[in-house]
Amino acid sequence: MEMASFHISQQDGLPSNTVYDIFQDSQGFLWVATENGLARYNGAEFRWFSNPQVRSQAVGYLSEDNKGRIWLHNYFGELLFVENDSLKKLHSWEKYYQSGFPRITNIGDKLLLSSPSNIFFYEIEKEKWSRLDSLFEHSQFEGGGKINYADHLVYEDELWSVFSKRNTAIVKSLFNPSKQYTIQYKKCGLNQNTLQLTTFNSKIWLYDSSCHLLFELYNGKVKDISEKYDELLKDTRQIKNLGNGMVAFFGPSGCYLLDEKSDRWFLLNNSRNVSSIASDSEGGIWLGTLNEGIFYYPSLETTIIKKSQNDILTKLAVDNKHKKVVAGAYDGSLLFYSFEGELTEKIAPQSSREIQSLFVDERNDKLLYYGKELKIMNLDNLSLVKSMVMTALKDIVQLDKGYGLATSAGLSIVVMDSVYSKKNSSGIKQRCASVGYDSINQRIWLGTQKGLKKVSLETNEVSLWQPTGLGFSPGVSEIDRYKDQFFIGTYTDGLMIIEGEEMKRHITMSEGLPSDHITALASTDTQLFIGTDRGIAIYTFKDESIYLIDDTKGLTANEIYDLVVAEANLWVSTPNGLQIFNSFSVKNTQKPKIHITNISSGDKVFAGLDKNITLSPDLPELRIDFDVSNSLRSRGKAMIHYRIKELNGGNWSITSLKYPSAKYQSLQAGKYTFEVMAINEDGVQSANVIRIPFNVLAPIWKRPQFLILVFLFILLCSVVFVYIRLERINEANKQQLLRKSHEQDLRIAQLTSIRSQMNPHFIFNTMSLIQGKVLNGLNDQANKAIQDFSLLMRKVLDFSSKEMVALADEIEVIEKYLSIEKNRFDDKLTYDIILDEKLKDELIKLPSLLTQPFVENALRHGLLHKEGKKELLISFSLVEEILVIVIDDNGIGRAAALQVNKSRRNNHHSFALEAYSKRIELLNMDRKNKIELDIIDKLSMRGLPVGTKVVIKLPLINEPVNIS
Repeated sequence: MEMASFHISQQDGLPSNTVYDIFQDSQGFLWVATENGLARYNGAEFRWFSNPQVRSQAVGYLSEDNKGRIWLHNYFGELLFVENDSLKKLHSWEKYYQSGFPRITNIGDKLLLSSPSNIFFYEIEKEKWSRLDSLFEHSQFEGGGKINYADHLVYEDELWSVFSKRNTAIVKSLFNPSKQYTIQYKKCGLNQNTLQLTTFNSKIWLYDSSCHLLFELYNGKVKDISEKYDELLKDTRQIKNLGNGMVAFFGPSGCYLLDEKSDRWFLLNNSRNVSSIASDSEGGIWLGTLNEGIFYYPSLETTIIKKSQNDILTKLAVDNKHKKVVAGAYDGSLLFYSFEGELTEKIAPQSSREIQSLFVDERNDKLLYYGKELKIMNLDNLSLVKSMVMTALKDIVQLDKGYGLATSAGLSIVVMDSVYSKKNSSGIKQRCASVGYDSINQRIWLGTQKGLKKVSLETNEVSLWQPTGLGFSPGVSEIDRYKDQFFIGTYTDGLMIIEGEEMKRHITMSEGLPSDHITALASTDTQLFIGTDRGIAIYTFKDESIYLIDDTKGLTANEIYDLVVAEANLWVSTPNGLQIFNSFSVKNTQKPKIHITNISSGDKVFAGLDKNITLSPDLPELRIDFDVSNSLRSRGKAMIHYRIKELNGGNWSITSLKYPSAKYQSLQAGKYTFEVMAINEDGVQSANVIRIPFNVLAPIWKRPQFLILVFLFILLCSVVFVYIRLERINEANKQQLLRKSHEQDLRIAQLTSIRSQMNPHFIFNTMSLIQGKVLNGLNDQANKAIQDFSLLMRKVLDFSSKEMVALADEIEVIEKYLSIEKNRFDDKLTYDIILDEKLKDELIKLPSLLTQPFVENALRHGLLHKEGKKELLISFSLVEEILVIVIDDNGIGRAAALQVNKSRRNNHHSFALEAYSKRIELLNMDRKNKIELDIIDKLSMRGLPVGTKVVIKLPLINEPVNIS
């Protein structure tokens, strides 16, 4: 038996199959030093590191300093390190290096380096070298000669080094020189190049691989413990402490692990030339070899009995009485294994047919198996009791007095009597694959080619079982029972749990199964083991949880032929052989760690994660590349969840290390936050969640600065245009007024009306309102206000050249004006314009801008200074050929408005009502039916002002109606 492992070679991306060292860093990445260079492994792929300045790509002796830099040497003696994902050379080492391969030990921010002839401290940040040879000059050696420096290690916060001269080796503390151990060689010549230091069981070990001598150094004493490990040391090149009470002996004949806690030995890779070993934070063991790449052991709790050429084991059964597992092979032979995994007996095949069914009858101490025919055997002496010819037998279940057989020709019953007679049952002639027995209801569950059937042993009645809501009876591959529940494994529909005749639960891939094709079932008092064509699931009865066994737990093949539980161990038959799990419910609780390896937009690469990332509007795309560490056991199955919080409702997207990238294109302008995390194969979330804020710029024509410039330009153009227009109108009016005094008074009043209504206060206040919206980022509202203002200006300027306008145009001007003014009242103003139904179809004209000045007066003097709700009602009605216009507000009234105006520094006048009265008087000069103007001060019951009502009555009789 061997420990179950997975092989990783050059075909999987390893730089070379010759591996010199393996090391896991503090982030959880695995570093591999090989003949062809250095590589980092995340469980899914290798990343190579190279430097064209080095003289050799062959590297070894990996370690890490407190800044996360990886240190190593190549086999030309050059000292190298990895920093910021780049392999660099420490050039200053060249002037100190003479020969041999440097040994490197990290101590905080310093390195201890030794070559055979010298030993140094190197302060990394200061780039300062210190020679330490003087610390060893006064060491006690017999005779003269040169000191040779070998290995060193950190033990109990002290730095220990081993050095030698002739046949004497000394292990000395550099921090406390009074502490030292002296070892005298008497059995063999000392080879200083093979001295190694390690620790185990709270003691220092010194190992000389050339002499195969192992010394234990403890409490000032030296003890030769070579005899304790005599046979093991003959093939041991190196001894290494893996932590967690594990020490490894490895060399050209494989690797042995000693577990101090359980006092157990594990044999790893027998007969392979092992060069290095490392344990990871998830409990895995990694072996490097000199010519076969890496072997990975996810767990030390699973072993494998590899198949021989003919021993493909198709069926398994447990003989608890004799503590054996029986296996039926593809070549028709039977193999008997002890519960410890040793092969005890093998019965040669009686025919060339594979063993299609296998059953242990513990009640009667019998073994039933079928190859070419059914054979019944005594388990005590393995003697044959009975052979019975029948068609292909697929499954066997024990009845009260005999056996139920599922065959390719239907259901058969073997009755246990003196001759073991056979009879057909129920007349079922369909092909059957599985069978189960319900002793309480005396019926058989039978998986046939037509679905799952129930057969009554009392009446021979046959009925088809079809669960509610499924719509069909499933194709059944396996049947098992636990108390009053039956577990039905199917070919395509997962697992169904039946209690009585009702399906209590239906478990499929969506609930956690690795596949919906069930190939084997086995149960204990607490769990159901479910074999599929893609791995194993364990269903726990108590909490109905599902746990997977796949390659991350050491399963060497996904397809499961059969499985059984023997005592506390799970035996699994796969295409790779017979695998035994001593423990099968160990969840990987190690939290993975997510990393960002690259952020780019087009050809632009962003450096670092703490900088402000801004994307151009010309290239609003983003690519982010990931990596995951501390997830070696997942073997690439760790899932990466990422999202932009502000997009798609904040939903997460999922990818894996096979495609470790997130790509976004055509991002809209705005501020975003990108988030990413990793989840391992057992659902454990990464220890970190990375958040990256970034900004996508808007096109220049959508930016606030541009809008402000546009606004100022429009404002300037509007003022210039209004000024020129008004000057032209004023000049034209003057010329007309010179010809006709009556018309002059009317035009002067009209001009006064225009100027008083569209006075600079309104223009500039409106522009200030628009500017505020732009500065506050309310671009849409600002654009709307500019449009309304432009339309209003155009209408007013157009009206100024006309004496009469249509009623609809007059109302439109009022609506545009109120729409703009409402924003200045912070939406506290409510207004309503009511048009009499009689007027909607009438073609009515009235003097231009007759109404607007009174509306403006109501806003500026009646409502502006009112607290609370501000209401304005404007109505147009037709009463006996008279157009009645009412402007009604709930403002402060004329008297209060007059006081407010007097208090102003500029002694502001109220909208030139005298000019409008004069205008109406001039209009009435040529009219037969006069225009009436009535201004009413509204008072409450207590005589307090509650607003103002303006009533304009415009007679339409005998007035011409010209549409222009």
